[in-house]
Amino acid sequence: MGETALHSRTVVRWIAAGALLLCACGAEKTAELAPKLAVRGGTAVDASARADYLIDFGDVDVGVQSEKFLFIENMGRAPLVLQPALAHIPFLGEVEAIQQVAPLGSFNVGFVFAPSEEGPATSVVHITSNGGTASVLLTGHGVVRHVDDCVFRVSPTTVACGNVAKGASITATVEVQNIGSAPCALSGGALATETDPAFTSDIDQLAAGGIAVRGQSSLNVTFSPTHTGRAFMGALTFHIAPGSTVIRVPLTGSSIENCELPLDDGSCPITTDPTYVTTTTALYTYDLNEGSATLIGAYHNQFSDVFRMVDIAIDGDGVLFGVSEATTPARLYNINPLTGACQFVAHLPEGVAGRGLAFLPDGRLVAAGNALYVIDRRSAEILETLVPPGNHETSGDIVALPDGMIYWSVATSSASRGDQLVRVDPRTGEVTELGLLPFTAVYGLAYQAPYFFGFTTGGASFVIDPGNASGRGTVQMTGPWWGAASNPTHW
Repeated sequence: MGETALHSRTVVRWIAAGALLLCACGAEKTAELAPKLAVRGGTAVDASARADYLIDFGDVDVGVQSEKFLFIENMGRAPLVLQPALAHIPFLGEVEAIQQVAPLGSFNVGFVFAPSEEGPATSVVHITSNGGTASVLLTGHGVVRHVDDCVFRVSPTTVACGNVAKGASITATVEVQNIGSAPCALSGGALATETDPAFTSDIDQLAAGGIAVRGQSSLNVTFSPTHTGRAFMGALTFHIAPGSTVIRVPLTGSSIENCELPLDDGSCPITTDPTYVTTTTALYTYDLNEGSATLIGAYHNQFSDVFRMVDIAIDGDGVLFGVSEATTPARLYNINPLTGACQFVAHLPEGVAGRGLAFLPDGRLVAAGNALYVIDRRSAEILETLVPPGNHETSGDIVALPDGMIYWSVATSSASRGDQLVRVDPRTGEVTELGLLPFTAVYGLAYQAPYFFGFTTGGASFVIDPGNASGRGTVQMTGPWWGAASNPTHW
């Protein structure tokens, strides 16, 4: 009887220990699969603040609405369920009850500041979910414009000098006027400190006199590049007194030799946005803050539409190139980033696929297929083999990041496993496997500081960790995306 009781107690101990072990394992597994709430778009604040994140609308005229967006993400491994949350007047916007946000999925919420009276305003939005909580402080200041204010207007609001040959110059006129009921006194006016020396202006003469009521004046900006370059930038700054109002007028220009696709006015069309994406038939810009793509135009030449554009790339001058597989062999095009117009450059050599296209920081153009080749940007002839055939097959795209390395999405043995991300050192051709991307058919890769992005044929975009290929912050768009291009003029 004693032995039986002892044996029973021993069995109970083993069963209890096993149950505890199972509970511990189950808890660990549950933690791994838990949803996790994350917020992007607001400014993180310290623990002494009333909330975790801040969205500041700044000064907004009474009777005017200003909108900003917040991105809500699920960084966990299980569906995220949100509870409804409302902003309070004079702010508008709500987080609706969402039954399910997929793992690594996200969506954006718009909040509007619509002041009805002068003065500061605040509202706290408390976001709760099965994956955590977050509070967002909305702040803004309603402003009433008095009838006796100086109302300073500048035209144009941006001075684009276009493409100018080295040693030549062009002068643009900027009109300024005071449409208010009090004089505009300028406490200062000058070229901004970051302005390239290729720009000069007589703005200092204007600053000395100010602008009378209903008065107007003009000043000149001259662009005289002394060397060729991708893009020259600067700004005019007007300091309006009294107070501390500063008005900036951006200045842009370029001096690119042998412009492949000049506009009617002789200027060279260069890319101005930081990121572009493409379907097989049309060009788009991508807005990181909005998580949305805007159509520029369908690809076309003087005879017909251009189809099967499988990738695009931007060189250090901001010039856009693309590869079309509508014909065999594939064709390399120079693309007008303002319209989508295409000008034929050359046929790609036999055996060279351009499904991945990227410019290195040193100006070399790389094409990816079952190998990585450096090709001539004018003839498309092979200049160098970085990675020989037989190692990896392009599944989607390549991109060169500011670290000087090439990142390449390649096929795996199983389509269901996702594409693999590898890193290639263009100096040695060394290939390093980084890991599996969270999606298949990642046909577009791009960089917009500080984020490395992937775009899929399913229309999604997501942020990639270049260290291990993991993804987060998925945003669903229309697509399907077949390529993407980073603009190095913004790096």
